[in-house]
Amino acid sequence: MSTPGRSAMGLARGVLSTPGAAWGCVTSGRTWRGMGSSVSGDLGKTPRGLTHAPGLHGDVTPERTAPSTVRNGLWNAGANALIAVAGLFSSVVVVRSLSPEAYGVMSYYLWLASVTGALGTLALPHALTKVAAELLGQNREPDAEALTALVWRVTLLLNGVILLLLTAVWLGQGRNPYLLMVAATQLPLALASIVSSHLWARQDYRPVALWTGAAALVQVALVVLAHTFGWAGPGFAAAVLGSGAVTWLGLLGHLGRIPGSRGGRVLRPVLGQYAAFLLPATLSRLIEVVVWQRSELFFLSRFSGETQIGFYNLAYTIYSIALAVGWALINGYYPAISHHHGARQPQAIRRQVQQGVTLAVLYAAPVSFGAVVLLNGVVRLLYGDKMLPAVAVGQVLLLGLTPGVLCGMLTLTLSAVGRVWLGVTLGLLVALVNLWLALWLIPRQGALGAAVATTAAQFVYFLGLSWVVSRVCGLRIAWAPPTRLLLLASATTLALPLLLLHLLPGPDLLKLLLATLVSGACYLALLWRGGELRLLQTQGGPS
Repeated sequence: MSTPGRSAMGLARGVLSTPGAAWGCVTSGRTWRGMGSSVSGDLGKTPRGLTHAPGLHGDVTPERTAPSTVRNGLWNAGANALIAVAGLFSSVVVVRSLSPEAYGVMSYYLWLASVTGALGTLALPHALTKVAAELLGQNREPDAEALTALVWRVTLLLNGVILLLLTAVWLGQGRNPYLLMVAATQLPLALASIVSSHLWARQDYRPVALWTGAAALVQVALVVLAHTFGWAGPGFAAAVLGSGAVTWLGLLGHLGRIPGSRGGRVLRPVLGQYAAFLLPATLSRLIEVVVWQRSELFFLSRFSGETQIGFYNLAYTIYSIALAVGWALINGYYPAISHHHGARQPQAIRRQVQQGVTLAVLYAAPVSFGAVVLLNGVVRLLYGDKMLPAVAVGQVLLLGLTPGVLCGMLTLTLSAVGRVWLGVTLGLLVALVNLWLALWLIPRQGALGAAVATTAAQFVYFLGLSWVVSRVCGLRIAWAPPTRLLLLASATTLALPLLLLHLLPGPDLLKLLLATLVSGACYLALLWRGGELRLLQTQGGPS
């Protein structure tokens, strides 16, 4: 199933944790299902709910306003938009260069890279962003620095062990070139995620956005190079995974030091706070990668063959590009809400959650509807007729885009306000539903069955998260504004382009362009006229 993650933080590893998503380019904002926090702003205390946490009422420190969070989201989304374009270009080159079978083999090893990446970071970067943001909200910079230093050392040790194991497997399997690429990129990508988390905790999104964007451009250059010299699947895999090292080196250069190098010894209460969050968040992360993210790919390899893997992976690539941009938009709310939670400012949290939900629908609804309408023409134009079976798969996946981005917003909210075990429990239950659907549908329908299983579980997960956030955490969400946006998007980006494609004369490419431009312009004009954009300008501070 799809992740609602390189998470708002789940792609904290620094490389897309799904093999098709934006082609492994470094992104800066995904979240995984069920993530949450078991710690509150008070060290060692676990709130039963936001409204019942001790000392939550009353202001401790001045707050940032919501526009700064939106600005962070725009930096993040801008980088991910560049990654999306680079990923789309790269996928066109790769798919046109390989057969569906060879593409399926490459996709499998990129999935393996996402698994080893998850084992190499667990939830270490994600937990660092959460806890360090809370500490900074309490004006405890030295404690945040000391924690960063500890996480850096643990990540080095953990990935050193994984690197040795990968090297041993590579030597024992006839020196498989794909395994060599996975091993060579393991450590740089893990360390890049720690540096990114260090900056995110400080709500400093600009350098991460700039360097992840630079890595996307490097990836395009490497993909073109691999195509030019005929390096086939292993060469493309090296281009996809290797570009992530650019982010690591660039961010280290930006900082001018190892993250946490100014910190001292980690205090025992801080370590307890971090560990209390790390355990359940790690469980969520592993469930995300092993079950939700690509269990369908594993089952396809067992029941349907490499060609169906290729079709599903292409569809999932397109879906993941759209999803990654949505997660990037709402990613800035994670450290912001954590900051407010640490500073005990519940009214600001409620306003930020409402704003984030509105922003998620404002982006995802038109992209989802428009992509469903235009996908057939896009796939035929970019990838050729050999990949047309991926169209129906992609359309089903894209119907889950809006709940997918909303799941990202709601899971990061659970994480920020200290309710991780609720998220873990719900995520595990829905993961079981996803596995059951996959085992039932994939042997019968192949890639299309995998897409149905993913999207159905996505909707179930969204409904469960909505109930938990509203009823258990006490964060009531007004659904009227997002519903209006959904209706507006269905009229302007679903019904209107369907009508235009049917009525307009001329070549398919021209009709695609005109339908996209006209429907997009109508959506934005009605947004502006209806005043919906004003919802994103609400101040996040307490009244």
